[in-house]
Amino acid sequence: MSASGKIEVFNISHTGYAVKVSNLSNGTGIKGVLFPTWKYSPTFEKIADQDDIIWYDGVRWGDSWYCTVNIADHGNDRGEYFTHVYVSDNNGQLVGVGGEKIVVPEPPET
Repeated sequence: MSASGKIEVFNISHTGYAVKVSNLSNGTGIKGVLFPTWKYSPTFEKIADQDDIIWYDGVRWGDSWYCTVNIADHGNDRGEYFTHVYVSDNNGQLVGVGGEKIVVPEPPET
C-alpha cells in the first residue's frame, strides 16, 4: 500500500505556515488527509521528540488538501518544525505520503 502526492509549504511567517498536497493518489481511495506536526527540540538529538505533536485534519479544496499550522498550538516556539502527510484510506489505514522540515522565523523587528 502506498500513496503519493506533491507537498508544498507556503505562507511561512513568524506565526506559522500552510501546507498543500496536490496530485494525491492512493490505490484504495482517499477518505481524508492528516498532517501530524511537531516542533524540533534541541534538547534531543533526534526528531523523535514529539511531545507537542498535533494531528491536524486536512481540508479538501478542489483536488488538493490543505492544513494551516499556527505556532500558538505549539507553545509559540519558533525554529524547526516537521509536518508529515498521511492519507486515511477507505479501508481505515493510514498511509504515509512524505514530510517537510519548515523553519519558522523570528518576528520582524519593529
